Amino acid sequence: MNETSVLEGFSVLESELEIWEDYCVACFLTLIGIIAVFLNGFVVYVFVRKMKKLASCDCYILNLAIIDIIMPLIGFPLPIYSSLHHELAIGEYLCATYGFTGFFCGVVSISTLAAISLARYVQVCRTDQGKFSHLESILINKIAED
Repeated sequence: MNETSVLEGFSVLESELEIWEDYCVACFLTLIGIIAVFLNGFVVYVFVRKMKKLASCDCYILNLAIIDIIMPLIGFPLPIYSSLHHELAIGEYLCATYGFTGFFCGVVSISTLAAISLARYVQVCRTDQGKFSHLESILINKIAED
């Protein structure tokens, strides 16, 4: 069986942007990445320092902060590198890794936001059931994991 690569014959893909536009993209991603890592790192720091004062559903905020640190650290370097060099020169492994990282971080963020929304719904709209039962906690955690 002869396997062919999707990127076969493409060692370098030229950018369609102007050089100055690529530099703007690289600067923007670098700035956003630094701000995201710093501010989400601050959230993790505050969570660790004030852990005893926080409610159990605040763990979702920690989950969101950690995944929002991972994306700039792992997912941003490739587009920044590509923008600075005005070309996309990567192999299949890096392309697949970059795609998986973006997909994984996106799914985890969306799942965590869904779990936060469900927790807030129960807390606000079902005031008679302000506390979660053990089964509801397990269900929300399962949603956040998927």
